[in-house]
Amino acid sequence: MRHDTIFRISSLTKPIIAVAIMILLEECKLRLAERQVLKRLDRELHDTVPASRPITVRDLLTFRMGFGQIMGPPDAYPILKAANEQQLGMGPPSPSLLPPPDEWMRRWGELPLMHQPGE
Repeated sequence: MRHDTIFRISSLTKPIIAVAIMILLEECKLRLAERQVLKRLDRELHDTVPASRPITVRDLLTFRMGFGQIMGPPDAYPILKAANEQQLGMGPPSPSLLPPPDEWMRRWGELPLMHQPGE
């Protein structure tokens, strides 16, 4: 292999994220809070129920933590409209620059989940 050899690394971010989550848990810097969940995607943000169970590390690592991707116009659903107003980068790449990571996470924390954890 040469210094400039190009090769596939496939989906290398998943194991890196898994290690980062385990370190944060070990250092007690990651809390998995109980959340509210929308009754339906087309409902207003206050029309929620408690999550049936807490979000687990496994949910985080398998992308089943209760959020999803909605492909549609920015105002197709109240949750999508709120995410766009908070500049969370959900849907089409707008805004092109997201808020700093701590602010981005704080904003996500203000929104209800779209689905029950594990779904």
